[in-house]
Order: sequence, then C-alpha cells, then structure tokens
Amino acid sequence: TLFRSWTIKGDGSLNSPVRRGMQGVEITSPKLHGEVGLAQVEKATRILRDLSCEVNRSCGTHVHHDAADLTVDAIKRVAVGWFRNQSVVDWFVAPSRRNQQSGYCKPLNASDVSVVESASTLEQMKRVYLDRYRTLNLAAYGKFGTLEIRQHQGTLSFEKIRTWIMLG
Repeated sequence: TLFRSWTIKGDGSLNSPVRRGMQGVEITSPKLHGEVGLAQVEKATRILRDLSCEVNRSCGTHVHHDAADLTVDAIKRVAVGWFRNQSVVDWFVAPSRRNQQSGYCKPLNASDVSVVESASTLEQMKRVYLDRYRTLNLAAYGKFGTLEIRQHQGTLSFEKIRTWIMLG
C-alpha cells in the first residue's frame, strides 16, 4: 500500500494551530523513481486533499535527488550552478521562500560554494559540513547520498510538486 513505507510525524518547525486533534506534520516518502514514483506522489496529494489537510507559509516541499552516481566535479557544478542561478529559481517559488524569508531554506552563499569546491574526493564531499537549512542542501550528500532541494513552499498540488521535481 501507499503508506507502508511513507512516514508521518510531528514537526515542531511548522506554525500550525491544532485542528481536529493534530498539529503540523511532516510527510516523508520512500525513495521514488520515474512514473511509478510520480503516481505515488499524485495519490498522496489526492489523499491529503480528501482529508482536508492544509498547508501554510511555514510548510515546505523538499525533494531529495539521488546523487550516488555523481562525481565530485558534477556535485561542484550543481552547487555553483545553483548559487549563480538562485535569483532565477526565486521566481519559481512563493515570496515567502525567497531571500532568507524562511530560516529553513536560506540561499546558498559563496562561503558554502567554497567549502564544496575544496573537496577533491567523494569521501571529502561526504564529510563537508554545511548548514542543511539551505535552498540546496548539500549536507544531504554525506548523510543520504542525495542533493536536497528545499526551497519550494508547501503545497498539495501534484502539478506543482511534479514540476518542482522535474526542475531539480
């Protein structure tokens, strides 16, 4: 079933009034791939809407992209490209998710990029310490082997989530 390996847990970072006995929650999917994975996301968003769930400005949509096959140079290119195009990416998200409006998705900065560029091996890249609360979470590489894009606002729209996944 859909939720066999999905998790739902409380999230203290969400500014949510208690409704129907439940506070803000985070929903995390298992690793998803291709059209089958997108179909699961579509089903999950439909179920959440059917349950009358809501999102607010404190919610975010975070997507982990598998980086297991990336080289050190490829990860560096992603970081530099994201940093250089941050102002363009800002146009794809709500104003509340731009320019440090959210403490949980601050823009990648030049210092972050320098730290990433200092790594010369994948092992060094895995040990790079960066604040995970960046629009592009490079710290996820060491923990999960992924690059996490955290900038999108929370949404129950499958089309918005699908588009954000494809952009990543």
